[in-house]
Amino acid sequence: MRQHPHPITAQIDSLAASAASVIAANCSRCVMVPGSMQMIHRCWSIVMGNCEDLRTSADLAEKIDGLIADAYFARSGDATSRDAFVEMMAAETWFTPEEAIAAGLADAIAEDSTQRAQQPWDLSAFAHAPQVDASDEDDVNETDDALPDDGGAPDPVDNENDASEPIAARAERARDLRLRLLAKPI
Repeated sequence: MRQHPHPITAQIDSLAASAASVIAANCSRCVMVPGSMQMIHRCWSIVMGNCEDLRTSADLAEKIDGLIADAYFARSGDATSRDAFVEMMAAETWFTPEEAIAAGLADAIAEDSTQRAQQPWDLSAFAHAPQVDASDEDDVNETDDALPDDGGAPDPVDNENDASEPIAARAERARDLRLRLLAKPI
């Protein structure tokens, strides 16, 4: 991206979480639509091995965290300190467009965008994901029937979908199902 001959603008239509927020931070300009979010957190990894492998992985994770914090700080133009980004990453911080602009992670809000998310994101993997209010959930349920059938296998969680069930409970049930499937003997 840095070698591209023209400025690159990131437009966040829904969610730029994790590595997507790092990509947005490295663009020349970042525009967010109303209702979109950015999320930053410390890097994640999976490691298997002995104690030396674990220590090596932890050291690498700290190094990657520093590089990510540097990218956010460079993007912010001193609007937010590097140490503040390190703290926000440790806390898993979610930014609205206005908050992202204040932190220096975004430049503008695209007021003329008509882009709207059709399905809720499964944010169950994140510790501090914002809760979706009931009105957002109703909007998603109304559009479910209008989505095209891709001919794939049905999602077992959707077969039990109850519109009155809170989205957080559905996400937890989906996560539990995935864990059971992962733990199933091959």
